[in-house]
Amino acid sequence: MWLIRALFVCALALQQPTTGSLRPVNGTLRDSLSERPLDQNLEAPRGIRELSDGTVLVQDGRRALIGNFDSGGAEALPMLTGKLVQLPGDTTIEIRASGWTFFTGTKTVGALPPEVSMKLVNRQTDVPYGANASGSLLIVTHSSDDTYSAVLVNRTTAAREILTTLAFDEIKRGGGSRPVCKLAETVVLAPDGWIGVLRKDPYRVDWRTATGEWVHGAPIPYPQLPMNDQEKKVYLEWRDRDYPTTNADNVRSWPKQVCPWVGGFAPLATPDGKMLVYRVPTTA
Repeated sequence: MWLIRALFVCALALQQPTTGSLRPVNGTLRDSLSERPLDQNLEAPRGIRELSDGTVLVQDGRRALIGNFDSGGAEALPMLTGKLVQLPGDTTIEIRASGWTFFTGTKTVGALPPEVSMKLVNRQTDVPYGANASGSLLIVTHSSDDTYSAVLVNRTTAAREILTTLAFDEIKRGGGSRPVCKLAETVVLAPDGWIGVLRKDPYRVDWRTATGEWVHGAPIPYPQLPMNDQEKKVYLEWRDRDYPTTNADNVRSWPKQVCPWVGGFAPLATPDGKMLVYRVPTTA
């Protein structure tokens, strides 16, 4: 089974899954308040998931929107101001300080009060990434010794199982207002319960099967492009979509080569066993 799992790299386009009804491949969503394409009005960070009826749920900063490719429109959902976490099927959790709200599609189906949710997730150190079919939460936790770990939390007993430690680059600021090419290992939960871990040294993907076995991926080749003036220009133009402009002359910590990806853009798992990674745009 693991042989069908491959890392697909992408910049702004996603390959259409073999299951589901996301359509059309080159469709456009428009903001409900504008005729411009939705992408021009999105904030960061962004998240997206396909629902079984062919619509897509988009997390845009502190907003959530439902997009319909048949009509081309996207409508904001009311009262969704927390972090959205995907569960199996069409169920999503909205995590807020006042507790967790569960909804399926756009319909609220239940709630978890803070005195219960705080036993599962510490708002100061834990970031939920989803849940498997058996109900265990996948989180990334930050410990006091500055270590990041991927952990499964049992939603019934709150017991924790540490899966792996995640490596990351220290933020280097050289006079600029943003880090450059900060690589942070991250995780993604596939619909079938597999967990993908994006590794940085070497660049690869490791998989944990639904039965708890590990499949370690081979190093993934990527273009070894020098970070010259042309690549710096492309990189800054790309980051300017989400962050205030920084003059290239003020950045003192440019890497020697263009990085394969940048932390902060979570990978996506497709229903057909692939991981999609947001690659760093280049002149090529």
